[in-house]
Amino acid sequence: MNSIQIEYFLELAKQGNFTDAAKHMFVSQPAVSKQVSAMERELGVILFERSNRGVKITPAGEVLLKMFKRIQSDFDRSLEEARNICNGISGTIHIGCLDGADLKFLPNALKSFQKFYSNINFTIGSFPFTELMLRLNNSDLDLVVTITDNMINLKNLMHMPIFEANCAILISKRHNLAEKQNISPQELANEDFYVIDPEISPIEKEVLLSMCQSYGFTPKNTIHSPNLHSMMLSVEYGYGITVVDESMRIYNPSAFRFIPLNQNISFQAIWREQLNNPTALSFINHLATLSNPKASASVKT
Repeated sequence: MNSIQIEYFLELAKQGNFTDAAKHMFVSQPAVSKQVSAMERELGVILFERSNRGVKITPAGEVLLKMFKRIQSDFDRSLEEARNICNGISGTIHIGCLDGADLKFLPNALKSFQKFYSNINFTIGSFPFTELMLRLNNSDLDLVVTITDNMINLKNLMHMPIFEANCAILISKRHNLAEKQNISPQELANEDFYVIDPEISPIEKEVLLSMCQSYGFTPKNTIHSPNLHSMMLSVEYGYGITVVDESMRIYNPSAFRFIPLNQNISFQAIWREQLNNPTALSFINHLATLSNPKASASVKT
């Protein structure tokens, strides 16, 4: 028994007569009849009952029909996977995101990519900046999305802007200025500003200082928090304030007041110049197309 016989068998079962089966297979009617008869002799079972009106599959043929359909489906799926592997479009892409960032663009990007490459899997992790970059450099992550202006100067890395996020000063509704109609950033210069510990996420403090300096002041005091959750609790309870961007996940926004700033920060996709995962590069180019149809991530430096 060979694959041609299986194809003829499946088509004959579908069409119900030799003439139509032959027409759809672009062969002669005797060719189909010959192959099906040879298949029956080899298997030792009658697959079809013949009559002048056509053919009817036998109970034994029904059993084999289910098996051959399953084989055909498995073969088609395996062939697609094999072709994807040959094209470098298969496997798993490991993505890291800055802790606390709500990357609303990412789910749609993943879904639209998988429409073209159904065999792709993703892992998504959220990490503080230092750990994020460590995992990228160790090849534990293929791609990271984080806020950065200074990443451009790091060696052996490629980058691509994804989106801009507006910034705001965040204060608790318990704060003594929370009820004031208009609050200027300069009025908050003497407040305690919370940031993530620079040893864990140095980029956070850089952003804070840059924002404040653009308004003509440097925070009188900065307090380091061990993680994002601790920082948000401290601000919520009125012990200080902080600077956030509109992408940040805030678990209890009704507890805060947002003071908009005329500043924004850039989120960028960053990956190693020598990327060992060709599938990840395909996804990076997909991101480039979504953010700018004329862009090509592979030539960004």
